[in-house]
Amino acid sequence: MAAAVAGLAFQALPGIRETRHNALGEPDFRGAAQIVEAGQKKGDGIVFSGVMSERRAMDYELRDDAGRPRDSLMYRTPQQLGSFGALECPDAARCLAKADRLWLVSTTLDGQPFSGMPKTTAKAIQKSFKVVRTKKLSYLQLVLLERTRAATDDPSADGDDAAKRKVHT
Repeated sequence: MAAAVAGLAFQALPGIRETRHNALGEPDFRGAAQIVEAGQKKGDGIVFSGVMSERRAMDYELRDDAGRPRDSLMYRTPQQLGSFGALECPDAARCLAKADRLWLVSTTLDGQPFSGMPKTTAKAIQKSFKVVRTKKLSYLQLVLLERTRAATDDPSADGDDAAKRKVHT
């Protein structure tokens, strides 16, 4: 009996290995999660664009990472909505204000990472962030964005404004 079970297990091994890899046509969310985990910094945010369940997939893949990037655009969780999908922030610029870096996970079919999100959200991101690095994986693009200096500059908050200096005589 033991020999029969061992023989059956040996025959099933290639199929088991095959099922552990991404199915044909499925985005490589596991690979994206590994890149995020290796390159993340405290305070990073993550945003999503595309035609798949990117948010759920990345939430699953990053489930054991206590320091994972905060979902910057999630306004209402799936649990709050009693649904599989979350509600995104109606004012993207305000919701993105705390992040200096963003990880954009995109499964858009046209290869344009911002095309799968609302235009106002895409504009808010493109206005305040610049693309630092893009990694193409199987059916997925992972884009790292950093806040531009211009987006954080506030001339009224300039600490070394010559016009405001006191002159000592």
